[in-house]
Amino acid sequence: MGSIERHGEPDDFRWVTQGAANVGKVLDLTSQWLGEKKLAQARGALHAFDSQEHLKGDSSRCLRGHVYDYQAIRGGRLRRICKACNRITHRKRRAAYGIRPRQFANASRRYSE
Repeated sequence: MGSIERHGEPDDFRWVTQGAANVGKVLDLTSQWLGEKKLAQARGALHAFDSQEHLKGDSSRCLRGHVYDYQAIRGGRLRRICKACNRITHRKRRAAYGIRPRQFANASRRYSE
């Protein structure tokens, strides 16, 4: 659930845990020693964290939320490829170079950010 890290002086230790579930468990375990204000602050911080939109992609979705199309080894590393994001990136790159956008056969397939 956590780890003990040494900070500063030889007798200074800090208990560290990560993830909302583990922090919630620690809060439940230590709530009897916290005052009302600190308990309210901790619960408020945990609620604020839970209500944030998660922007980071994962092993199956890119940062924009698209499902990865395929995987490739590039530069000796495994890369997950999202065709939709590649189209957006290439479109921006062409615009930066002053190249006209490509014509769309079907305008409903346009990608936007």
